[in-house]
Amino acid sequence: MTSGPGPSHLRPVAAAATEAAPAPEDPGTGLTEPRPRGGGSRFISDVVVELGFVARERVDAAVEEGRASGRTPEQVLLDSGALTRDQLSRAIADRFGLSHVDLNVYKPDLSALNLIGVQAARRFNAAPIGLADDGVLLVAMADPSNILALDDLKLMTGHEVRPVVASQEDIAGLISRMSRLDDAVAAAVEEEEEEEGASITDIRESAEDAPTIKLVNSVVAQAVEEGASDIHFEPDGHEMRVRFRVDGVLSETTSIPRRMIAGVTSRVKIMGDLDISERRLPQDGRVGLTVEGRSVDIRIVTMPSVHGEGIVMRLLDKNQALLSLDALGMSGAPRERFESAFHQAYGAVLATGPTGSGKS
Repeated sequence: MTSGPGPSHLRPVAAAATEAAPAPEDPGTGLTEPRPRGGGSRFISDVVVELGFVARERVDAAVEEGRASGRTPEQVLLDSGALTRDQLSRAIADRFGLSHVDLNVYKPDLSALNLIGVQAARRFNAAPIGLADDGVLLVAMADPSNILALDDLKLMTGHEVRPVVASQEDIAGLISRMSRLDDAVAAAVEEEEEEEGASITDIRESAEDAPTIKLVNSVVAQAVEEGASDIHFEPDGHEMRVRFRVDGVLSETTSIPRRMIAGVTSRVKIMGDLDISERRLPQDGRVGLTVEGRSVDIRIVTMPSVHGEGIVMRLLDKNQALLSLDALGMSGAPRERFESAFHQAYGAVLATGPTGSGKS
């Protein structure tokens, strides 16, 4: 490329520049740390070439085509299929010296996701996904240059925020998962309001209503998708809080309006073949379900409280029940000691840990 006047979208790069390999991604988390940055500002199209995603000649052609059509070179490359959205997000992260997150691999923290509402996530096109070791809130964004959104998120969450870059499609999918249960609750309430004779006196009839069934099924399906080991239904006198236990940590997922608590409680009891008329004594039961082709065993326990009956559903996904020692992360000296103990002719091996830590 000559050093004379060039396209306004692209800064000339020295011919001796070599391609820089992307920073390695942590295969366990999906989070790629930023690589050391070179001096001077760069266009995203420069970074696309540096990372080896697209050849320089193709980028130059995209610049000319973008000038003619009023589009950016990146949009031209995306539309032509020469560049994927994941590659574009990695180039943006490298351009700003930020970490990149693959939300298909990274497991967002539910407590972080619940720091903002779905509407705010859609408005900012961003979603909190976890807390860093230093307590800073990690926020997945497609456009990390949106300083106003970052300032608003800092005020809304009460945390210092650090943007990490994700593809537009990944963020949209995450926000969609965030809204699934809220939409199910809203739809259930709306369908109940539209029914004639809204006062339902028969608890069993309420439990068999389509909105109630859809809501309970949505909660269970979401829990299985999130890899939860338990679902907690906790009435507090005003509404029923729904929390998932993921990796041993309880995180609030949604809330059920007071008017629907009786129907939801009875529906769960019916699933476990429990007595819906008994509300003063603890009960337990079991049910087997198929959720999106996955066989799941569920143990259901009810416990009376001053605000009503609380329910805990313990989930056992049979597809994930048998894990190898490698999958459990056991290696080195602990693994050798564990395997040696198993081959002894006497003694016992104890598997201990808190609820949801993976003992089963």
